[in-house]
Amino acid sequence: MANPSSTHNIIIYITAVLAIAALSLSLFQFFIPQKIAFVESNVLLAEYSESKEAREEINQRIQEWQANINTLNGELETLNTELVEKAEGWSTSKREGHLAKMQQKQQELARYSSAVNQKATELETELMEPVYTSINNRIKAFGKERGYKIVFGTVQGGNILYGEDAVNVTWDFINYLEGQE
Repeated sequence: MANPSSTHNIIIYITAVLAIAALSLSLFQFFIPQKIAFVESNVLLAEYSESKEAREEINQRIQEWQANINTLNGELETLNTELVEKAEGWSTSKREGHLAKMQQKQQELARYSSAVNQKATELETELMEPVYTSINNRIKAFGKERGYKIVFGTVQGGNILYGEDAVNVTWDFINYLEGQE
């Protein structure tokens, strides 16, 4: 039968060894730097070619729609100018008809503007969603290839208020996305 004193000493010894091992592992984790980085999301979206192409298409369509809005506004202004300049000589029925025409044009403009806003939102979602998906998938691969534990994304006024240039990998990632690395 084992001596209770020696069993107690063995337990203390094992506990001490485990404690030292745990402390060593903790210190190892503490002193070994973890690679972290951040990407400036606004720069990424402004400079990445796929994002630029999508934005250009969105802007082109919005310009086309804005031209139509400008035309409708011009027609409405013409009707208003005509009313101001000539309404005194018109009969009541002609004035009422002209006002009804102006009201119809205002409603048409409001409907078209609303439809344009909805189309612009849908178009942005349609064109930018694949860009965001591509970026998200590729940032994972980029992070793994470069050995980063965490890659943060910044937004203007966001959570990362300062980061050393050494951990700002925005342009490294843009070049990676563009196949230049």
